[in-house]
Amino acid sequence: MANFKVTLTNGNEKLGMIKNFSVPAGITCNPDAPCNCDKGGGCYARKGSFLYPAVKNCHMNNFKAFKDDVEDFKEQFLNQLPLRGYARIHVGGDFVSTEYFKTIIEIVKQAKGVKFLAYTKQYDMINNYVANGGKIPKNIKIVFSAWNGFELKNPNNFPVSYVEDKKNLDARIPKKALLCGGKCDQCYYCFDMRKGQAVKFKKH
Repeated sequence: MANFKVTLTNGNEKLGMIKNFSVPAGITCNPDAPCNCDKGGGCYARKGSFLYPAVKNCHMNNFKAFKDDVEDFKEQFLNQLPLRGYARIHVGGDFVSTEYFKTIIEIVKQAKGVKFLAYTKQYDMINNYVANGGKIPKNIKIVFSAWNGFELKNPNNFPVSYVEDKKNLDARIPKKALLCGGKCDQCYYCFDMRKGQAVKFKKH
């Protein structure tokens, strides 16, 4: 019997009914990222509903489930995915280790009818995975999440998301970057981004 329950939720105001999965922000994130909430950065995953005890416990249990039993974690995760549809990996948190990233990739490979999306600042982890021969399945879009003042290491030309902050402009934002309209279940652009494409989000 599993010691910890894996929970995929049915979206929020932005995601609509898109399935999503999260782990605790901070302890799973790139420690060098300036937005890391454990460093006092401007992390959105430590605001609003993320502060509710039930939400925090859900994210922590997701993380503990992986640490406790990887195979059970995968089984629980897969059982909550639709046969076809969309899923967001990490509304809060990030790929905490290469083992964890590979586990998510295994889940993605098995859920062939689902399109996945994951933003990440774990640049080195993903770049090393690819450099060592790792393949990114076609049904997951890995998007490198940029932050002004944080070096964007992107030799594989992954799609990029930027933060549009009028008080701290990021000159790297391409003119063709799509401004997020805030309704994922009406747009789906990020799920289909190609190499070299970009999206931008207003700072909140």
